[in-house]
Amino acid sequence: ATTHLFVEEDTVNKETKLQITNLEVEDKGSYTCRLSGSLGQTILIDVFVGIEFVKRAEEEYQAFEEFESASIKCSVTGNPKPSIEWYHNNVRVYDDGKYSIDPDVGLTISNITRDDEGPFTCRATIRSLSETKAMDIEVDVQVSPSWLFPPTDEVRAVGTSVEFHCKADGDPEPSYSWTYRQNPIVDDGDKYRLRDDGEYLTINNLDTNDDGAYLCAAANGVNTISEAADLSVLFPPRGNDQDNRTATEGQTVVLQCTVVQGESSLLLWEYEGREMVIGQQPTNSRITVSQSIQGTQLTMTITGVQRSDQGGYTCEIENEVGISRVTHFLFVEYEPTINTTITKDQVYSWVTPGPLDFGSYVCEATNKVAKNTHTIDLIQAFVPTEPLGVKKGEVTSTTLEILFEEPEYDGNLPIIGYTVEYWGFDDDETMRDDFNSTEEVKLTGLNPDRTYYFRMSAENDVGLGLWSENATAKTITFRTPREPIIMSPDISSHPTKYDLEWREPEDNGGSPINGYIIRHALVSSEDVEEIPDRYEEAEVGAEARSHIISPLEKDKLYFIELRAVSALGFGGETREKII
Repeated sequence: ATTHLFVEEDTVNKETKLQITNLEVEDKGSYTCRLSGSLGQTILIDVFVGIEFVKRAEEEYQAFEEFESASIKCSVTGNPKPSIEWYHNNVRVYDDGKYSIDPDVGLTISNITRDDEGPFTCRATIRSLSETKAMDIEVDVQVSPSWLFPPTDEVRAVGTSVEFHCKADGDPEPSYSWTYRQNPIVDDGDKYRLRDDGEYLTINNLDTNDDGAYLCAAANGVNTISEAADLSVLFPPRGNDQDNRTATEGQTVVLQCTVVQGESSLLLWEYEGREMVIGQQPTNSRITVSQSIQGTQLTMTITGVQRSDQGGYTCEIENEVGISRVTHFLFVEYEPTINTTITKDQVYSWVTPGPLDFGSYVCEATNKVAKNTHTIDLIQAFVPTEPLGVKKGEVTSTTLEILFEEPEYDGNLPIIGYTVEYWGFDDDETMRDDFNSTEEVKLTGLNPDRTYYFRMSAENDVGLGLWSENATAKTITFRTPREPIIMSPDISSHPTKYDLEWREPEDNGGSPINGYIIRHALVSSEDVEEIPDRYEEAEVGAEARSHIISPLEKDKLYFIELRAVSALGFGGETREKII
């Protein structure tokens, strides 16, 4: 070491001086000036040194692996020895269970996590010198990679492309590499393409040699993880060629659905949009489907073929990369049938037959399967004879029921209706009403207290038949209306009200109806035949055909009476009990 201690003697003043230049810590201690003999003096020198972070460059950034026990270093010197305080994000930390502070080791963090990242401050203080210095330390917690998106298995068709994707989380950010059969994959711009720093691997123009496991590795210097994904390269399925069949009714037909290329995960027959099951078909016991042991062929057998079996039967083969659908058509030949029901819009022309045209006609249909015939008898038709026993039935003020029996001869055609001609005494005009063959024959809108004459004729497709003899009837004089006809059910659809509906009386008694009287009362039994003395009453106009009765008590029995009213008074009542 360079000498920096010098002794100077002053012979004039008889003094001696000790001079120390470039004072160092090692210079501290006791210095004794001794005269000859035993006399002397001792001087104690102490060297004060300021605070210095001696490894600042290497300690300002410190990295640790997540979950390890991390010791953050802070190398500081000074004399006297500085005291150390630690801060995290400007908050002081103390020696506790998580943190351990040792002047010689530093700050130790047990089980360090990402929450412990950020600036730590090492603050050194020499109180006797009133000196404080601090050093910021950036702590980086490095995390082993963990999968966010591991690669997944893929299935693709021959000739197509596939893209694998893997992504991991970690600190530092992981980098990615791919291997196939232990060989690294590099981006060749053609077969293999890598993007986004290796996260995505695309393989083009696939063939069956590309089958296998593709390994993605994610590394960040802390650790390396890897995960494999399987690629299955399949041929799209293909079934046997279309095999259309023609069969005669009653024969047996066998159709095959066969896988001729590719694997199959689904193999089935389909008819009219319905999947056919293995075995006997629930909707057609004549059709059965069986499967080969290898599972690559379905055989459909149709016994006793019928016309309804004609159509397209689709063989469907499916796997993960495609679907094959081939429809096989079955055509059914059958002996001719003759449609004996003909309407006018099904022929091109009609002729009017003469006497020589009547008789039997034979329709003959022939094909290669069989011959069929049908005989049609053309019979001459005439108009019907007159209805029998024409007479009056029930007579009211405004209606007349006509009773009769069918004609003795219908003219060889069904009776389709009846016509009634009628006129009043001294009338110059004859009126006519038409009725179909099932209707009750009743004249309405007549005048009260008047004599009417009437006759009837039956009608078939040839025309109107002979007229019956004239008959007479006299309507009765003016009277009150007959009872209305209630149309609504006897059970109400609502718990507290009832919608009463009716038709007007068939006979108004010869005087217009002015309105309706509606009465209702609560009764205790179905046996009640007359409305009680205490009742509610409502009146509605002549045009009304319905009325809501409310309020009613829930689950109770009510008696309802409905009457029509004319200028002659109250008509007959219609009674009903409702719940």
